[in-house]
Amino acid sequence: MEAFIRHGASKVYLAVRNPGFTSEMSRTYGDKVVTLPVHVADAASSEGIVAALEQGAFHLFPDATAKEVWSAYQSYATAVVESQDQEAA
Repeated sequence: MEAFIRHGASKVYLAVRNPGFTSEMSRTYGDKVVTLPVHVADAASSEGIVAALEQGAFHLFPDATAKEVWSAYQSYATAVVESQDQEAA
């Protein structure tokens, strides 16, 4: 992180499980350090993340709730896009 700042990065985003980990860096570098808390609930979620990265997946749904939300959104998005296509025709 420090190397990025030394080489001119205007911001460095740090994804961490424990946001306290970056408090000293934030005090030292101010708003150049942006902490992004990562909440991984369980081993299944962690394994899902790793599997998605290995597969090069664009979307990741590590748990049942995320999959349900995506499914609901997909249905909505499909309905909206299809209705717009029909209106345009």
